[in-house]
Amino acid sequence: MTFALNWTINGETGGGSLGWSGQDVSTAFDRAQATVAAGTSQTLALQPGGTPALRFFSLMASRYTDARFAVDGQAPVTLAGAIVISGDAVRLLAAAAPLNLTVTNSGTDDLLVDVAVYRDA
Repeated sequence: MTFALNWTINGETGGGSLGWSGQDVSTAFDRAQATVAAGTSQTLALQPGGTPALRFFSLMASRYTDARFAVDGQAPVTLAGAIVISGDAVRLLAAAAPLNLTVTNSGTDDLLVDVAVYRDA
């Protein structure tokens, strides 16, 4: 089975508009949705298998304050907005499978996160 991901990016730059669109096809799809309670961390394991084969990665959250994330035990990074990476650049996220994503919520309210990974099976 294959999964097709169609994407579009539009924006205004002040000097005019810009826009890109495309499609990526993969043979596997992983999605993790979690509620990270206030003052806690949660690790999500994605991309099972023996070799990294990422093609697309997205990380969305219910808010972008008081939140950090780390990949495979690396130093945490502030989650300041939605993250979308595709193409060969997405392979920079994980040198080996599985991809372990740790989300830390230092806020006073629960944080909802939604992670999607398209990959080769």
